Amino acid sequence: MKSIIIAIILGLVSATIVCAETVIINVSNGPDSNFITTKRLPDVIALEDGAKEPFFDNGHIVFNAGVSADFQDGPKVDNMELVFRLAKSGGASHLLDVQIGAETGERGLPAVVLYTFYQLIDEKIISYGSISLADVLEAGSADSEDVCRSLGRKVAESVIRSW
Repeated sequence: MKSIIIAIILGLVSATIVCAETVIINVSNGPDSNFITTKRLPDVIALEDGAKEPFFDNGHIVFNAGVSADFQDGPKVDNMELVFRLAKSGGASHLLDVQIGAETGERGLPAVVLYTFYQLIDEKIISYGSISLADVLEAGSADSEDVCRSLGRKVAESVIRSW
């Protein structure tokens, strides 16, 4: 009897592990954007955290690739090959690449966030799109971190709906 209970428990744990997809999130500046700077890192981290929450809530394993930024003037380096290698070596099955657009308005928030969601086994694009600041900004909205967290959450919710 004891061995049957242990076998059932191991079977349930194995089924849970098999069902959970692993997603890595990469955040970087979008085309013609220099949004990511040292002073804006709290906003960028809030956006990344907002993107993680819906994945966690849906039972997925999520980790980040860090924040990619070129703090120097000059051309941006395309690091997607490196991000794909990092994601695959970390055991991820999917990659969410988030690109933060240029700042807009007096609050200095990103006008848009672009995203592309990949299946890593063949680097196939599953979905892509954009979320504009207007999609999450309300009159009298909270501070910039809360707005950025909402942007990230909206990105992840869009990806999950299309997945």
